[in-house]
Amino acid sequence: MEKAPGSSFAIEFADLWTYTTGPSGDIERASLSELAGPGEHIHGWLEILVHGRCLPSLGFFGSDDVCFNEWARELRDLSSTVNNDEQATHIYDEGEQGQPSYHFTKLGDEVIVAVRDGIGGGQADPEWDGVACRLTDAADAIAAFLQGLETSVVSSAGQRGEEWFAAVVGE
Repeated sequence: MEKAPGSSFAIEFADLWTYTTGPSGDIERASLSELAGPGEHIHGWLEILVHGRCLPSLGFFGSDDVCFNEWARELRDLSSTVNNDEQATHIYDEGEQGQPSYHFTKLGDEVIVAVRDGIGGGQADPEWDGVACRLTDAADAIAAFLQGLETSVVSSAGQRGEEWFAAVVGE
């Protein structure tokens, strides 16, 4: 994904995959072309960058195992927050063991990002307490991410990808 030069907020993703049951009954990573339908999960590599710094702990098992079912929904909801005329805060606290919570506060023409203690025991990151970016950069990056994700999922999984995107993102 290409980001705008000088952008204070960017979202990059790659290597999307889903799960399948292997010959021995174990759950294994599978190509996105094997997506079974709208109830399945898509995972992959995801980075959300503020001034070139990556938000920590997006995926419980690393940056290549981020749940797009969760983050696509959250970024869609964050888009509503940043495109609202009023001051607002969007909090994403998955509640997963060891995950922090992510706070995005729209304040004037900025979005203030913080990583705080999560209800599942994840730790705050003091280096991410009040990091500001331009509101327009956040809004543009989220819109580009959602469009790119839809294109990628549909091109890999066809109708099942369209169904997944409609069920997860609601568009």
